[in-house]
Amino acid sequence: EESCVIEEVALLRIPDQVLSDPLHPGEDIDGDIVFECLNSDGTTTVLDIDKDQKIALEGMVRDGSVVPGETALDISKATITQDRISLPHGKVNVKHTARVPGR
Repeated sequence: EESCVIEEVALLRIPDQVLSDPLHPGEDIDGDIVFECLNSDGTTTVLDIDKDQKIALEGMVRDGSVVPGETALDISKATITQDRISLPHGKVNVKHTARVPGR
């Protein structure tokens, strides 16, 4: 795929349970925000990004340049596996804002 729609997910712990990081086994991610890609087939895949890319995406969400559930992300150069989409290091490339089908 060339692009996917950015989704923002807040991970919150259920009392007395550990919330494991899907990208870093053994780490607890209570209260963390992760980004996922909504694929054209309606499935979501975890977006594997580095710390700087995560900070940049969070900033774009705050300033309104990225709207979760609407903004498309360029993943043409990403490494795509069954359980994650890994962006190459560097700038996060947003394609455009479009309405998600069915929403």
